[in-house]
Amino acid sequence: MKPLNELTRYAPLRRAVSLPVWADVFLRLGAALALVFIVVLVHWIDRDGLVDHHDGDVSFLDVVYFTMISITTTGFGDIAPISDRARLEDHIVVLGYGVSGSEAVNELIERGTDPACIVVIDAQGDRLELAAEIGCNVLEGDASRDDTLRAVRIDRARTVLVSAGRDDTTILIVLTVRHLAPSVPITAVVRAGDNELLARQAGSDNVINPVRFTGLLLAGSAQGRHISDYLADLASVSGKVQLVERMVLPAEVGRGLDELASGGKGLRIYRGGRAIGFWEEEARLLAAGDTIVEILPNAPHDHDDHDDASG
Repeated sequence: MKPLNELTRYAPLRRAVSLPVWADVFLRLGAALALVFIVVLVHWIDRDGLVDHHDGDVSFLDVVYFTMISITTTGFGDIAPISDRARLEDHIVVLGYGVSGSEAVNELIERGTDPACIVVIDAQGDRLELAAEIGCNVLEGDASRDDTLRAVRIDRARTVLVSAGRDDTTILIVLTVRHLAPSVPITAVVRAGDNELLARQAGSDNVINPVRFTGLLLAGSAQGRHISDYLADLASVSGKVQLVERMVLPAEVGRGLDELASGGKGLRIYRGGRAIGFWEEEARLLAAGDTIVEILPNAPHDHDDHDDASG
């Protein structure tokens, strides 16, 4: 027979509990239910940050359902969060993450835009994975549908960039965006010249035709080997110079376009819907509300690999 002290050494430890077992069970169950209630409450308050792919409406039962599948880590994907916070505002919405859309996002980030302020919508999940890897908010869906655009608060966006890959789809998306967000700036990419007017009539503020732009670069290169290089340099923040559009500063009102506080080279003024060149008489006097287009130099140490002639 083993000594008493050896048996005691292997005896299980017990916690002294003043409550009976049934009370302890109910206490634990109550704590769990309270935690679920708090999570449901948080999701209900931030329900605008959820999207229901079934009927587009997030009800209280939908919030409870989403909470339960989140807690159980099931995640069917029919209800999904579209942002870290429910209130999207002053964000950039990119509709289409193909070649043009992804290049635009990369350029925005390189120019200093926080990826968390960019929302990408595309119908292909593999594209969205690439956007998510660089920190963008993503939503898989049809960008021509009202409920999809409402889910990303399109009416509170800073600007919308549309590059759907097909001109007819792009124009349909522009129509939908303009209907939901009458005052938000829209830039669209179209590839057929006769669709540029249609895109503008649909509500696009800016229409970019990559085919036409390529033709301009080709024509420029025929007149000198540095012209196309300089144009490409102006379009990208990675070059020695960059093209910037901004509002006139209060300190610049009354000055000439060649006296900008930034030290940049003023090229054009937009005033009352008119474009005023730097050589015109009106460019000698900046007015409040003017929009200025100027050339600014970039930091030289970041772009040593560029041709010196582009600066």
